[in-house]
Amino acid sequence: SAQMVIEVYEESIDDPTPVFTSVQYSMEIDHTVEPGETVLQIQAATPNGNPVWYNITASSGASVKEFIIDHETGKILATAKLKAEENPIYSFLVTATNRIDSRHQAETG
Repeated sequence: SAQMVIEVYEESIDDPTPVFTSVQYSMEIDHTVEPGETVLQIQAATPNGNPVWYNITASSGASVKEFIIDHETGKILATAKLKAEENPIYSFLVTATNRIDSRHQAETG
């Protein structure tokens, strides 16, 4: 069977910028993903414990129509039926912003 790879990379910008718990997030899926199914959990925290707000975009800055992110939890969900044999690799950028001080953000992707 075909496998689908979802990759997300991390880059920090500034303190008290949120810090991701992993430098790269990657997940292999060897089945069809249904709409609404969680495909990956992203996590970041600020050094001072402030809450984090997550956003998702394509690495090129375009929108990512196949996925949405729960802005508060970092859960990435499929918005459409995804088949590994049709598109085996998805890469995108996730931004974590300090919700108390939005001047500080980090990107992963």
